[in-house]
Amino acid sequence: MATQRGSLKRISFKILQVAKRAQRGITLLKELKKNPHRIVAAHVVTGEHSQYTLYSKSNEEHGLINDIHKSEQYTNGSFIVDTDDFGEVIDMYIS
Repeated sequence: MATQRGSLKRISFKILQVAKRAQRGITLLKELKKNPHRIVAAHVVTGEHSQYTLYSKSNEEHGLINDIHKSEQYTNGSFIVDTDDFGEVIDMYIS
């Protein structure tokens, strides 16, 4: 999962619980008052995937998926890029 602020988060399927229709969804990102994180891309990663690419309007950043540790439910993930230099993340590709 990638946010517009340059953060990537890996979570386990165990965190995602099956819910009944009347129940609300679970919170995956800690809510911030100033400049909150918003999800721009999310992918299911399988054994055949090894790299990610983050895109902004003018830049791209490559990295290894295994370098991002699995996070708990209420964290905002690991910051990969500085949005002041890189720009806001607009998309992510997994290969």
